[in-house]
Amino acid sequence: MPLTMGTRLGPYEIVSKLGAGGMGEVYRATDTNLKRQVAIKVVPAALADDADRLVRFQREAEILAALNHPNIAHIHGLEKSDGTVALVMELVEGPTLADRIATDAIPVTEALTIARQIAEALEAAHEQGIVHRDLKPANIKVRDDGTVKVLDFGLAKALGPETSSLNATISPTISIHATQAGVILGTAAYMSPEQARGRMVTKRTDIWAFGCVLFEMLSGARAFDGEDVAETIGAVIHKDPPWTKLPAGTPSNVRTVLERCLQKDPKQRIRDMGDVLLALSGAFESGVPSSTAVPASRNPSQGRTVAIALAAACLSAVIAGIAAWSFKPVRSLPVTRSRFELPDGLQFLNGSRQWLDVSPDGMHVVYTAGGGLFVRSLSDLDARTLIPVTSSPLITLSSPTFSPDGNSVAYFDGRTLKKVGITGGSPVALGEYDLPWGVSWGEGGILVGQGPKGIVRIPDNGGAPEQIVRVESNELAAHPRMLPGASAVLFSLAPNASVDMWDKAHIVAQRVDTGQRTTVVNVGSNPRYLSNHHLVYAVGGTIFAVPFDPRRVEVTGAAVQVEQNVRRSQSAVQLIQPAGISQYAVSDGGTFVFVPGSASAVLDLRRIVSMNRAGGITPLPLAPKPYNSIRVSPDGKRLAFDTDDGADAAIWIYDLSGATQPRRLTFQGRNRYPAWSADNQRVLFQSDRAGDLGIYWQGVDAGAAERLTTAEPGVAHVPESWSPTEDRFSFSVLRGTSVSLWTFSVHDHQATRFGTVESVGPFNAEFSPDGHWLAYTRRDGNSANIFVEPFPYTGDRNQISTSNGHHPVWLPGEKALSYRVGNSDQVLVQINTASGFSFGNPTPAIAGGLPTVLGSRSFDVTHDGRAFLVLAPASDNGSGITPIQEIRIIQNWTEVLKGLEAAK
Repeated sequence: MPLTMGTRLGPYEIVSKLGAGGMGEVYRATDTNLKRQVAIKVVPAALADDADRLVRFQREAEILAALNHPNIAHIHGLEKSDGTVALVMELVEGPTLADRIATDAIPVTEALTIARQIAEALEAAHEQGIVHRDLKPANIKVRDDGTVKVLDFGLAKALGPETSSLNATISPTISIHATQAGVILGTAAYMSPEQARGRMVTKRTDIWAFGCVLFEMLSGARAFDGEDVAETIGAVIHKDPPWTKLPAGTPSNVRTVLERCLQKDPKQRIRDMGDVLLALSGAFESGVPSSTAVPASRNPSQGRTVAIALAAACLSAVIAGIAAWSFKPVRSLPVTRSRFELPDGLQFLNGSRQWLDVSPDGMHVVYTAGGGLFVRSLSDLDARTLIPVTSSPLITLSSPTFSPDGNSVAYFDGRTLKKVGITGGSPVALGEYDLPWGVSWGEGGILVGQGPKGIVRIPDNGGAPEQIVRVESNELAAHPRMLPGASAVLFSLAPNASVDMWDKAHIVAQRVDTGQRTTVVNVGSNPRYLSNHHLVYAVGGTIFAVPFDPRRVEVTGAAVQVEQNVRRSQSAVQLIQPAGISQYAVSDGGTFVFVPGSASAVLDLRRIVSMNRAGGITPLPLAPKPYNSIRVSPDGKRLAFDTDDGADAAIWIYDLSGATQPRRLTFQGRNRYPAWSADNQRVLFQSDRAGDLGIYWQGVDAGAAERLTTAEPGVAHVPESWSPTEDRFSFSVLRGTSVSLWTFSVHDHQATRFGTVESVGPFNAEFSPDGHWLAYTRRDGNSANIFVEPFPYTGDRNQISTSNGHHPVWLPGEKALSYRVGNSDQVLVQINTASGFSFGNPTPAIAGGLPTVLGSRSFDVTHDGRAFLVLAPASDNGSGITPIQEIRIIQNWTEVLKGLEAAK
């Protein structure tokens, strides 16, 4: 029912009518409590009379009210009075973007300024899971001060029916079928093809509409138009925009944004508004071309006269400009925040290594994911592949770092240091070195942290490393950075304790010529020096900045906290020492890039599922947790698993009948890598409760934990498999970057090395069901494969796999071995030991393979051998929890720093 001036809805008094549409009538009103002007949108009567829809509307309105962004018109509340239901919203003065476009096309610079604010609003809403669904110029206002406000966020869903389908022949701009209650589900000219066809609406629908709006701002014409609704929708589905109507001065990367936004197949469309923001930011960085007038012809004397006059005018202008500049305050640069998600199927790997870097000019980001190397220009929509994704789960690319000129990237391929140009080409190997504990490329060469071996410097073109930092046996050196002039190196120094080492680290600077060492920051790691005389560093997942004098090598002021929730990676894979890398980078140009996440989280949330041989999946009734290793008991009745959220790591026991909830077994220290005893009564595990990484065992039903292996500071012991025929288990020993395989006799508490002395020996060892064979993984160069040897050791080695096999598991009661190939394929090999040793060809063990989840032991075989229990990403099982696989970017980040320091 229409409202009249003076009508009261609770504390709101109607002042005048502002307009009407399919979603209801809109009024200006006065909030008599807070003495402010608001907008009141009265919802259709059909909705107010429908109890079920009203409840859903209330729920959706509550979600929308949580949006808090400067470019989104805020919802203040929901008011119900005398049968009238109304939304109370921020009143935004000023013309709509539709009004502005109706007068003429908008100049490129102004259009991009507006577009960037729209994109930031959409990105903020999408991060909360809210899709606009009805983005169009009429729903966008531009205030007198240039601030853009996007209106009616998500109201199409809040006001609409439960179904998202829409008859494509019906105009969303007019009152539609009674079953639709006159609700606008998107103006036809701005509807995406999937929306017009009545299919699922996602954030990519908003990205399409954004492209339509940007096109219209630049050209003054709609991207898709027709004489009636049917013709308009036909153009949306079948035709291309009139690209020739774009102004000649439109930057090429803006054209690319439009082309990618307006891809009819949503899978080919830009994935995220963060990608759009990056591209638009690139347009501003590269400068927007302006039109240049063509001068009329003049005779030579006129030309000389004009030239003299112009020269005099220019000189006067320069002098005046210098004078004006001397007294003009420096204008702050706008701070732009954006993000981009990794392409589908890619994830960050090699947990303890460096994932990303930013070029010195701040215009390129390089990162490793899925075992490949990628570079992303901030002015482009997509990353370019420098090195393709590898199939190896253990040997992946890591530790990318830009050259000082920004034209090349150095990175590690396993233990091989390589470099490649950012435009592509064949990589150049620089040499074989130990796995890195942080890498940077600066003046004088490439610095590589070596942990217990200090820091080395490698020439730009490879060669013998120069030892520039040596450490004591109780120290670890990581995250090196060369200070200006290459006279001193800045790095993290941590105790070689294997427990909380990076929480105890401090930042030091050491002169290259004399070795004199100065402690710069008492608690911190991952330092970066900026030319604005600041030192940036990490404490956990928080980034700090402090004034710093590189000549005197000392802090000159108080530190300020500048960013939070930056991922600090520590490996959950037993063969990689935790290098404590904070996944961020910052350039002198003021670009800050980082991977968001927990300060200490090692693993993403996962589920445990059962997979049969046909690939059928049945989730276990267990909540998503950061699971790392799972082991089925020999009798098949119970499951042992460990969880590691960074702050706490524990062993749990679960009854596979589902009769009880999981029961925590360990409470002291961090405990990982469970393995069952042959009698099902005890569980082996690694624990740091004594300050090192030793092996303990504990009764499943009662009793205290007992230590088994002897303490070795700085050395990790990892339990692997129990022999079914004697009280003996296998375990790996990790010393720095070397690994060896041992067995331990519980009867006499004696450890015996299995095999000869090697720098990288067997690991992931599994006893066969008869106890006479050991299957294990062995890494050789850039590949890992499965081998089987007799037990006790004879030296007779049988290679089972030839292409990246790892994590072998014997099938219970069978002469068969199953293992992974690459990141997901699971195969089965029949073994014959009746006379000698022979084996068959590998066949698929699980149709479609297993989920790609890294960990010490991410799968095990059920007691009957018919199924696998597997760790799977939580998002694969309907939990709605998606691991963070994105990079966030802040441009002109130093302006943030200035503001924080000024506010101290």
